[in-house]
Amino acid sequence: MQFMVIDVVLFFAGLVVGFIYLLIISNIYSSWQNLEECRIVNKASTPKTSFSIIISARDEEENIMSCIESITGMDYPVELLDIIVVDDHSTDKTAQIAGEFKNVRVLTNLLEGKKEAMKYGVEQAKNKYLWFVDGDSALHKDAARLADVHIQKYDSSFIACPIVYPVGKGLLNAFQVMDGVVNMAVTAAGINQQKFYLANGANMLVEKEAFHGLEGFKGNDHLASGDDVFLIQKMASNDPSRVHYLKSRRMAAVTKEETSWSSFWNQRKRWATKTGAYTHKGLFYLQVSIFMVHATIVALFALGFCIPISFFVGLLVLFIKGMVDYLFIQNMTSFFGVSKVNKWFIPAFFMYFPYIFFTAFHANFPSRYEWKGRQRK
Repeated sequence: MQFMVIDVVLFFAGLVVGFIYLLIISNIYSSWQNLEECRIVNKASTPKTSFSIIISARDEEENIMSCIESITGMDYPVELLDIIVVDDHSTDKTAQIAGEFKNVRVLTNLLEGKKEAMKYGVEQAKNKYLWFVDGDSALHKDAARLADVHIQKYDSSFIACPIVYPVGKGLLNAFQVMDGVVNMAVTAAGINQQKFYLANGANMLVEKEAFHGLEGFKGNDHLASGDDVFLIQKMASNDPSRVHYLKSRRMAAVTKEETSWSSFWNQRKRWATKTGAYTHKGLFYLQVSIFMVHATIVALFALGFCIPISFFVGLLVLFIKGMVDYLFIQNMTSFFGVSKVNKWFIPAFFMYFPYIFFTAFHANFPSRYEWKGRQRK
């Protein structure tokens, strides 16, 4: 009798966990779906917004040319663009390659680090909006027109824009592509619902006047990472009605993915270090909920050695999660045109378990990591 009660409790507990996960993902995806996609309705209309595009780069000789070419090739009036490359003490030919382009100012970072490079670029910027781009990213030819359309309609102080990784080969690439599009949905949902605020420094815009009015990056100078998230949080705390996510496949910056497992884990360790400084509790609750779902599944399988029904309940929850994740990722990869990676869904699905425990550990116990040839903590 006692074991029957335990079996029933475990079964319904598993259903509850599966249902909670379904609600979480459904809420994120419905918010994404409800967000209006930005479109260029009238291509004959005259753009009005001026942009200072700040490219912070360190050792990007393989990527900086394609990055600048994508920006200079945008369908946008040249007089409204101010292109600045801030070389962060590269040890290769990054600055030399960037200097070959006309109408591109190449500066050398006076201090050290990406955040300092961005600050220096802001000091030299001439135009109304600051557009931060990474040296290993490339923009679509319509990106500036889309940003202009959005700004004229919403008068944003901060615009979080999508990034997407190019489809390549293997599990590492596929995992990053899938994880990237999921992060875009989470970012958009948080901003759209005004519950939490995320952004990616490889593709974000901020009104220069608002940036200076709130003293830019001041307040998180002690952290090597997080320039994007802390800036959007500061903007949202001041006026959330002017902080937006620009939903458009053509607005996505195509960003180079990590090509080795060691560099991938280093990158994610770096991202995890800024988690403790997030100010909006909505993101914390979401992260804890997702972590608990994964931890519950692992615990159910472990408990199966003592209580056999627990193993089958674990399979049930795993199946529910798998179906929810597949439908979610299928829709997101389709939107961004990267659905070829879906063939890697099953191994990527199981890889997410050690991944989430890894990031949770380093979020709570930050350790040193190497990034761009520099040791950080």
